[in-house]
Amino acid sequence: MGPAVTDRMPVRFARRQAVLESLVIVALAALGAVLAKDCLRRIPVFSFSWLQVGLGGLLLGFVVFGVRGERLPRRLPASVWPKIAALGLGNFIVVRLTFLISLDLNPATTHAFLVNTVGLMTMVVSAIWMRERPALLQILGALATFAGLALFLDEVQAPTSGRGVAAVAAGVLVLAVNNNVARSIALQCRGRISSVMVATLAFLCGGLPLVACGLVTEGLPRLGGWSDWGVIALNGVLHVVLGPIVWNRVLRVLHSYEIAVLAGSSVLWAAVFAIPILGERLVAQQWLGAVVAIAGLVVVQRRSRS
Repeated sequence: MGPAVTDRMPVRFARRQAVLESLVIVALAALGAVLAKDCLRRIPVFSFSWLQVGLGGLLLGFVVFGVRGERLPRRLPASVWPKIAALGLGNFIVVRLTFLISLDLNPATTHAFLVNTVGLMTMVVSAIWMRERPALLQILGALATFAGLALFLDEVQAPTSGRGVAAVAAGVLVLAVNNNVARSIALQCRGRISSVMVATLAFLCGGLPLVACGLVTEGLPRLGGWSDWGVIALNGVLHVVLGPIVWNRVLRVLHSYEIAVLAGSSVLWAAVFAIPILGERLVAQQWLGAVVAIAGLVVVQRRSRS
């Protein structure tokens, strides 16, 4: 993904690289989601979830301890360890569980619409906790992005389950908090711990218990073929290895809400990949929504100099 983002880079160049890296990961994750859509017709969601985390964790461990030769850190500030534990438990268990409940109880478009409030929620948490207040133009850009995505989703149905709404609301809040937790770790531990090791420690705290639960309750399931394993492995690499590593690195440059809003573009990328892979088509309203959302994404990245 190119050289690491450091303080030695000009700020403008570092921001551009961070935005580019974030968009690449979001696009690849959307591709993985489109490919997973077919697999989930044959594989239970929970099985897919813990298998991708397990395969991703194996690769992550090989890269960190085998290739890079890193060791578990011993001299981190005491306040960092609870943050890393929250990052792992929140992202791997709480968010996954609440989002799965929401997706099961509410229509898919309703779920996607509610999940995309995470950018706005991250802004609120960032302003209150991190004291990183967005400029008015960035707030307007985030609102435009959210409005564009709502338009893009075409027909957003009313929620059919109060429990589903409560679940996704809890997941969005935890994800918004964790976006800022990751930002806090990146700033506090700059130069003390690599983004790769942060991803590894988060996996040990949250991903490993998920994999252990899957092995105990299901054992190693039999899948339809090697193509299913390939899609699971791809999603594991994206969600456990590349995604967290890049996220933890670019958070040294970008504010948490800037990345959270960028992540909202995954809906657009998924639609782009679904056209050739799944044979889907976009209507005029969706094209208009995409244009509005992209304009909002651009505006959010225009940070004021103050």
